[in-house]
This record gives sequence, structure tokens and C-alpha cells, in this order.
Amino acid sequence: MSGASVPFSIALTAGGLAVVNPCAFPLLPAFLSFYLGADEQRLPAAPTRALQGLLVGALVAAGFLAVFAVVGLPLSLGLSTIANAVPWLGLATGAALAGTGVLAFAGVSVHLPSSLQLRPRVRRSRTAGAMFLFGIGYGAASLGCTLPIFLALVGASLGAAQLPAFAPY
Repeated sequence: MSGASVPFSIALTAGGLAVVNPCAFPLLPAFLSFYLGADEQRLPAAPTRALQGLLVGALVAAGFLAVFAVVGLPLSLGLSTIANAVPWLGLATGAALAGTGVLAFAGVSVHLPSSLQLRPRVRRSRTAGAMFLFGIGYGAASLGCTLPIFLALVGASLGAAQLPAFAPY
């Protein structure tokens, strides 16, 4: 076998965990109520209800995969500085959260600057774009739990690709 990679079974298991993890799984009932409560005319057009469900599923999956592609492609293309920075970013995030917790415990009200506060308009559309955006949101929520697993698999596949072809597996 020339060019090693992560075994298919491990990649499949990690992908399954990415979909049903405790960070994103609570979004599924919200999506189902959003989708099932829609008028037929407001959903992406398809000849039958079954094809419409498959289209919506494909759009959500495409959004989900887009998030993981945006995170994984730079790593797989050799930008190892990102991987080296992740522990430091985690440390900085943890320190900021701990400091915020100490301030909140002391009774200090902590707010983001108004320039950083997002106030998106809530739209009730159930278009193809909305389904794709839900997939992006679901993927972003999934990264909260699966990023370490994802980075380990990407790193393992990159490390395995650098091994000589005759190395035993």
C-alpha cells in the first residue's frame, strides 16, 4: 500500500460521532420542527416529497461538510502552523473564560463591545440557502465537541503519509 491513511473504519466512526455529538445533537429537534412546520410552497422545490426530503438532507449535509472542509483543508495542505497554534489558542480561550467567570462571580457584569455583538435578522424562509446555512450552523456546533478528534485524525493521516511505503501497519 503506497501512501498511508487513517483506516476507513476509524474515519467512519469519527464521522458518525461528528453528526451525533452532545454539542450539536440538540439542534436536530429544532431543525425537524422548522422543516416539518413549513408550508409546502416555502420549501425547496422538488417533484415529490421524498425527493424534497433528500434535497433538504443533501443541502444540510453540504453545509456541514463545508465547515469541516474549511477547517481541514488548510491542515491537510500543510499549514501545520495552525495545528501548532491550536493549543495556545485553547489556553488563551480558557484563560479568558476563567477570567470572565471570576469577574461574574465577583458580581461584575461583563459585556461584549457593541461592535462585536451580532444581531442577525431572523428570517422565516425555508429556502435552499436556509437549509445550507443550518448545515453550517450544525457543523460549527459539532466542532465544539469533535475538533480534537478531527484534528487527531487529520494529523494521523498526514503523519502516516510521511512514513516510508515499506513501514508495517
